[in-house]
Amino acid sequence: MEWTETHDILLCREVLLEEPFKSKKGSNEREKKKWTEIAEALNKLEEVKFKVTQRVVRERMERLQKKHLEKTKEEESASGIVVDEASELEDFIDEIIDQEKLAEESRDNEGPLKKLEAEKEAAEKK
Repeated sequence: MEWTETHDILLCREVLLEEPFKSKKGSNEREKKKWTEIAEALNKLEEVKFKVTQRVVRERMERLQKKHLEKTKEEESASGIVVDEASELEDFIDEIIDQEKLAEESRDNEGPLKKLEAEKEAAEKK
């Protein structure tokens, strides 16, 4: 299958809908279930043809994010360059990156809180 901008936009919409980044990275739910649901939803579309697997959509999303971050860094480091308005695809990728960061930060912040709560409960039981 050859990826077009339309395919990429539909992929980003589906990723925002399913939110695979809400699950812990490396977890079975994130790595298999969510990406499989995304692939199945895309394969069911009739207006644009997809023939993808969970691995293909996951890797495509990672590649899109990496390219976007590289482009953003390049634009920021270049001085005197007027940056065009972001496309719909770039807006979606920015939103996915932001939501993924927020999800990771909230998971990181929950770890110490859960540990403190568990210690507090253990102390109260004594």
